[in-house]
Amino acid sequence: MGKTIHNEAEQKVGKVEYLIISPDSVSYAIAGIGRHDVAIPVTQI
Repeated sequence: MGKTIHNEAEQKVGKVEYLIISPDSVSYAIAGIGRHDVAIPVTQI
């Protein structure tokens, strides 16, 4: 949590605000991108 997320062009696009955790693994990172929170599968980070 608190880590910066960058796009493919290495530009800062947001920051990890929350994690969605299942009993087996972390499923999604909720990132603050602009004024919106977005769920991103951890496999894409």
